[in-house]
Amino acid sequence: MRPTSAPDSTLQRADPSNVATEVGLRFFAGTVLLVAGGTLAFASLSAPVVSWKPLFVLAALLVCAEHRDRLFGDQTSASGSIVVAMAAVLAFSSGPWLAGPMLCSVVAGAYWPHIRNRAWSRIAVNASAMSLAAATSATIFHLVGTGAHEIGARALAGGVAAVLAFWTVNSLVLGIAVATIQRRRLWEVCRSLLFSETELLVFAYGGFLVGFVFANAPMWSAALSLGLLLVVLDLIVMGRSARELHLLEFAAPGIEALAVLTAVVWLGLDDTRLASPALLALVGLGLAADLVGARRREEFLLFAALLTVTAASVAPGTRGSFFGPLLVGLLACLVPMWRRGTNWSRLSLIGAAGLAAVSATAAIHVFPQGLLTSLPGSALAGVAGGLAALTAWHAALGLTLMLKVGPRSVSAVIGVMRDEIVFALAAGICGAGSGWIGAQWGIAGLASSLAAVLAVAWAVIGRPGNVEELGQTSLGDDELEDVLRSALLDVPASRLPD
Repeated sequence: MRPTSAPDSTLQRADPSNVATEVGLRFFAGTVLLVAGGTLAFASLSAPVVSWKPLFVLAALLVCAEHRDRLFGDQTSASGSIVVAMAAVLAFSSGPWLAGPMLCSVVAGAYWPHIRNRAWSRIAVNASAMSLAAATSATIFHLVGTGAHEIGARALAGGVAAVLAFWTVNSLVLGIAVATIQRRRLWEVCRSLLFSETELLVFAYGGFLVGFVFANAPMWSAALSLGLLLVVLDLIVMGRSARELHLLEFAAPGIEALAVLTAVVWLGLDDTRLASPALLALVGLGLAADLVGARRREEFLLFAALLTVTAASVAPGTRGSFFGPLLVGLLACLVPMWRRGTNWSRLSLIGAAGLAAVSATAAIHVFPQGLLTSLPGSALAGVAGGLAALTAWHAALGLTLMLKVGPRSVSAVIGVMRDEIVFALAAGICGAGSGWIGAQWGIAGLASSLAAVLAVAWAVIGRPGNVEELGQTSLGDDELEDVLRSALLDVPASRLPD
């Protein structure tokens, strides 16, 4: 939220009755700016130096979110900047836990309409409100959540407290400014700000959870996750014109695919295990699955993709690397990509497959390495990886579908995803089990176990005529049906009619 009324330069031309209002706003802006600046100076001097890479990424995303705002008739507006600020609270929680979120949030003052109109008091209020709210939120999380990067009940509860603290402090500071500008009662304004646009709180907590990705995963994956969350927020809460939605309809799949391919190249150049025997075996099995399944049902090929991704995440030769799962997952999806009729659907498939592979790998990496040395532990990790891949795949497709056919596609995507849970569990457990076999008996065990699973899958879901035709499924939208038919992990029971 921010006040969006006239620039400070109107003070000289204002009516005498408005002079007191403008003077009061300037006094309040100077006061909160002094408090925020003093707090930031103390935090910067008493903590480690803030790392510039996450600060730059988060600050850039916050400025973008700040300019994708929603204006209201009472001369205020709301934006998704709270989502980025909450991600910063978690991202910096183990280092400069106070200075990092404050430095990130203070750039909220760089709101172009205010800069263009030289509304310096409003710039100061916005920057101070966000930085003080971030400071309060970071302090609450530091006390309640212990500032740890591990996901646990205490950290999750601390996130709830941090989000509510941010929302309250930000609403209070802005409420004083708005009440001064509009000459309204303070309690009335603050209550209005506190209880309006509360759907942002859900996305703010989502931003907090993305902060775990910033703390424990590569920077590109964290930035991509937060960017996708902001796009979803923009579509659902902020609302866009038909022209903007049309541009996003074609831009979103391209951005996802570009991010995935860039990640493959970046990680490939940075990974020292490019020629490991385990990776070469997995790549060979993925290409072999493409060859034998080229004229078979697509379910087999997509099963092979998840199978090899989870195996790559558990097998010793590729464990701990995002490059291996990404590469084998994309290679196993070559035939499905080739079968797509439009470039839009091909880009959607690349983006969804890459995001699914990264999500499965990240979910498996959460488990301790010692747990993966046992078969039950590997199976448990495979369950998490399969469910993470399933969720990420449908989240990516759901986003592109929402851009193309509207919110009515969400219920259909959720329905298909629910039907595919058993299939995802089977692929994840088998892949993780094969990775465990590879750890016990080497490359031969890994390759032979994966080949055996693929042979069974080819016999069950790869041969034409063995898949039961439902013939009753109708989603009422040709475009939605076309994309959903390409869903990764598509179980026979949920297959859409041809």
